Amino acid sequence: MDTHHATATFTGLLATTSGLTVSMLPEVEAWLRVTSLIIGCLVGLASLYAILRNRKTNPTNPTNPNDPL
Repeated sequence: MDTHHATATFTGLLATTSGLTVSMLPEVEAWLRVTSLIIGCLVGLASLYAILRNRKTNPTNPTNPNDPL
């Protein structure tokens, strides 16, 4: 295989791959947004669970003014 043929093959492969990647960017962006939304919701739920669990195990006494919040 000569150098010209290898260069042409590599250039064609690179152009095809680049075109496919660019054409799929909207779908990739949409999936990234959905994934980040799901992760954000899960982190929020985990934080809420930790706060509620902490309040349940360490309840404050509103009648005692010396009790720290």
